[in-house]
Amino acid sequence: MKQCSPAYLLLSIWPLASGLQACRTSVATVDLAAAPVPVKLRMTPATVPRAGVMQFRVTTPNADSIQIRSADGLDRYTGTGRELEVYLPSSFGDSTPLARYAVRTSGHLLNVLKKPVIVTVCRESTCREYYHELPVRLPERNRRRIALTGGWSTAFTTQAIKNPGRDRLQEGGEHSVWDLRAELATKATSVRLQGFSASHERLGVLDLAHVIQPSDQGPGYGLAVHLAASNGDWLPIMRRDLPTGATYQASIGPAVMLKGLSFSSQFGIYINGGQTLQEMSTVLSFNGGFTEVRYPFSIMLERRIALGNEPVVAQRRNALQRLTVGLDLVPGVALLLRMTNRQGAWPATLPGGQVLFDEVSYTVGAEYTLGW
Repeated sequence: MKQCSPAYLLLSIWPLASGLQACRTSVATVDLAAAPVPVKLRMTPATVPRAGVMQFRVTTPNADSIQIRSADGLDRYTGTGRELEVYLPSSFGDSTPLARYAVRTSGHLLNVLKKPVIVTVCRESTCREYYHELPVRLPERNRRRIALTGGWSTAFTTQAIKNPGRDRLQEGGEHSVWDLRAELATKATSVRLQGFSASHERLGVLDLAHVIQPSDQGPGYGLAVHLAASNGDWLPIMRRDLPTGATYQASIGPAVMLKGLSFSSQFGIYINGGQTLQEMSTVLSFNGGFTEVRYPFSIMLERRIALGNEPVVAQRRNALQRLTVGLDLVPGVALLLRMTNRQGAWPATLPGGQVLFDEVSYTVGAEYTLGW
């Protein structure tokens, strides 16, 4: 049975998500001057997004030239004719790079900074200046160091198990998944302890990351450790030597970190049904909860492959691909989306006795977080 990986599905839905985002783009129009010689300003989006740009367009009839400049005059754009369109970044008007953050006052979040913009329109050697303010969205600094998260979700699963020449079993259905997560972040170390409980499997995961070189002046690097243990009956018994019951994982490897984005490549062991396999893992994580700036979403992409010790081509293998996305709906409550593809192959001494397993799962749920 052919299945799509989580990464492939993410790339497939990205154009649709981008289109939906474009439909929600806000537009602001302002009349800097009224008739008989109107001067119109159009801003798309209405507020400069964090680390983004704004389309800033000035239109007026019979103009010889139009100029847009910052209050200090360091940033300026000039054009001839009746229209001038430029793209203004969030750093517009800053003589030096500045890190600004939103503040909270009396329970209100002040996250918009207004920067002065001066528009100059010239006609027949006569120029007039118009003053406007450029709204820039500010990020909220994240001071949270400890977080406890609990959630409930529903998983829709399809399984296909094949024993060539003998049996073929295909199942599908839905089941509930409960999860509990505890996270701790310091300047140099982060720890994440997770527990999952479903009708057919219980899983515990411990992830640790230690920063050796901080990322204050660019990409940093460190060390990542992954430990996991599970116990379940997700694989029907077709042979006595199939991996049913407890499994254990342990891996370690280097990691690269940059403002909440971390990438690690790990190597370790995978103990499954009494067999010890060598495991290679790749993990890409963007944790919105513990970056310097608070982001409303988090992403984690995992790819773990365990191979047996057969020469040349390993026939015994176990592969896992998982994409997890969290999107904050309101403070403390997030929508959880997860796509998982798990595959396995177990050889046999007799020809045609190999068992192949393929499982695809889509999970939708919600999480609630308490942070300090």
